[in-house]
Parts: sequence; structure tokens; C-alpha cells
Amino acid sequence: MNNRLQKIILFKPKWQGEMFLFWYGFFMAFPLIVPFFNISFYIFPLLLLVFKKRYGYIFLAKNFLFIIVNLFILGVIINLFSTLLLSDFTSFKRTLRVVPNYIYWVLMVLFFYSHRNNINIPLIARGVFYGLISSTIFFFFIRPLRLHRLIPFVNNLSQNSFAFLLICFSAISIYYIKKRYNLFWGFILFLVLAYVGFRSGSRSSSVLVFVSGSITLFLNKISLKKIALTISIVFLAIIFIFQTTFVKKLIYNLNPRAYTLIYELENTFDNDYSFLARMVQVEKGIRIFQKKPITGIGLNNFSDFDDVELDGMFEGTDNLVKKINIANLSAHNSYVSILAEGGLVLAIPFFLILLFPLLKALFSLSKLSPFNITIFISFIVMLVHLWFISAILNVYAWFLIAIVTASVHQNPKITNKE
Repeated sequence: MNNRLQKIILFKPKWQGEMFLFWYGFFMAFPLIVPFFNISFYIFPLLLLVFKKRYGYIFLAKNFLFIIVNLFILGVIINLFSTLLLSDFTSFKRTLRVVPNYIYWVLMVLFFYSHRNNINIPLIARGVFYGLISSTIFFFFIRPLRLHRLIPFVNNLSQNSFAFLLICFSAISIYYIKKRYNLFWGFILFLVLAYVGFRSGSRSSSVLVFVSGSITLFLNKISLKKIALTISIVFLAIIFIFQTTFVKKLIYNLNPRAYTLIYELENTFDNDYSFLARMVQVEKGIRIFQKKPITGIGLNNFSDFDDVELDGMFEGTDNLVKKINIANLSAHNSYVSILAEGGLVLAIPFFLILLFPLLKALFSLSKLSPFNITIFISFIVMLVHLWFISAILNVYAWFLIAIVTASVHQNPKITNKE
């Protein structure tokens, strides 16, 4: 890499691990190059080796997260053998296909937590920023031309996947630019990503990117009162801005579906096909859980399971149940998906993994740096989005869980050193 390009993309790393961390973050936010697996899968063993060599360990065993992770892996194994014994072989193969993914992802969370005081998270944010910009360029300029089909191992980037990347990494990217340069350039990136969020066609990214980016822009102090005041002012400003005629017209032109969600919420609940279909799938997940509460139906089997009766337990869904083929739809809800597919043996450790950084952050919010609060905000909006989409079966969701777990548990001397 020549010096000029190295200066633009990556400063000279202090040690080999920093180089791997940068590219790990980059390919999480730019998950398009997939030689059989996402490139991060190949970088992860290198991270383990260099951190083991430098610090003398890979995972720390004497902590609560270590117990949770082992319970999760045990739940995955129980779920796999339960599917083999109680379901058909096709269901077993679908579950077996994703078992390595879940084990890799949960070990990633444990690794980041174990090295929370050794990992340069701002450097990862640098990689995430360049990765998100690369994904944006690909989505709007390369994907429509289908040029990626000419290059081996380059995957397509669906609308839902791109929206998920924006929700997870926009706030982190905005904070990185604001800190590296100044508030003005942070504001410019916010405008760009907010526009991109609306233009992506996703209602969730339209709203959540705008909210998380707005908070990030004005989050400078670490006082708990000032954090609460900042968030309150931002939300009041958003409410005021969104009521102006100019903004209403702009949102409608950019994304009519987002306009309906923001300004016609009651109508969305009663008549929107997408929303009602999600409610049907929530009902399906609850019915499945009631039938198999302990081990579930097997990971990766929700869409192909139709041995359940639905009667429209949510208002407005009774007629929809008769019109759609529920066996061909995903759960449209990550929490319901885990509950139905994994049962309690998997759902309990999964929710504990989410609660581990969530509770720590809430009880020590005033001790966190603005940057780590930004990561926490990204985590919160991702959790909100996971209610509306079945997206827990992807590496970048778990990557965000990993970095928020590491950041909120960092030594305060590190977390406030920016």
C-alpha cells in the first residue's frame, strides 16, 4: 500500500492486530465480498492468533458472559440434535447449515469482551465508516448496473441488508467524522446518510438513521443530565422539524412508505399489508413456541414450518391469514424467530447476551464517553429494528453486539480517552 493511500485509509498500525481490526470493521460494513464466507470469517482466526501472541490469552473464562456464551453454544447443540431426533432430515440440514455461524458469532462477542481494554474501538469505527461509504456507493451506483455479477465472489446487497447496515453503523460513522474533523463535516455526513436512509426505500432506516444520527451530532458531554437533556432537545427538534410543510413534502417525495409510517401511523396499523403480515408471523411464532417451548423447531426452519393454525389473534390480521401463504414468509421479527426456532434453551442465553451490555450501559451511562454512548445508541436502534425484521442471522448484527459489549465494559480510563 503506498503512503498516500495508507494515510487516507489507515494510519501506520502500532502492531499487526490494529491492521486486522481495521479491516474487520471495514468488511462488517461492506459485506459484499464473500468467497464462500464473509471475509471477516477469515480475519477472525488471525485476530485470535495475534491477540494470543501479544496478550497471552484468547478468552477470559472467569466472567458471567463466559457462562452465558457456553449456555448459548449448549443450546445450539441441543437444538441441533433435537431437530435430528424430532423432525425430518431436511429440517436438520437447514439447522446444521447455520450452526457454525452462531458459534462463530457468539465467540466473537466473547473475544471482544475478553479484550475490551486491549481493542482499539475508534480504529474499528474508522473501518466501519469506510465500509459503510463503500456499501452506499455500491448500492446506488454499481448495483443498478449489475456490474458486480461480472466479478467472482461479489454478492448482491438487498434493500433490507443495506437498510440494516445503515441502522447499525450510521451513528458510529457520523461520530467518527465529527471527532476526526469537526461538527460541520459530521453534520454533512448526517445529511448524506439521512438522505440515503430515505432513498433506500426502507421505512425503518428512514426513521432510525435520522434519530440516531441527530442524537450523535449533539452528544458531546458525558454528564447523565446533559445526555438526557441532549436527547430530549433532539427529539423535540425532530418533532418540530417533521411537522413543517417543507419536510413533509420532502419525506413524501423521498419515501412515500416512510411518510405513511410517520404521519399516518394508525392507518399503517390497520391497513398496511407489510405491518399486518408481520403481525401474522408474530402470531405464528407464538403458536410454534406454545407447541415446542423447550427446544423449538430448529434454527433456520421458521419459513418452512406450516404445522400451526392461525386465527388472527391481532386486530386486522384475521382476513390476512386466509390470503397469504405463511409457510413462505420469514418471521419478520428476530426475537420471535429465536423463540420459535430455538425454544427456551436458546432464547434465554440469547436474551441474556443482549441484556449484558444493555444493563451495564444503563447503570453506568454517565461514566461512558460520548463515543461509547454513540455505539450504545446504535445498539438500541438495532434492537428496535430487530423487532420488525428477522435479521439476527447475519454477522454484522452480532458484530455490533460484540463492540457494544466491549465498549460499555471498558476501563473508564480507556473509555473516556478520546
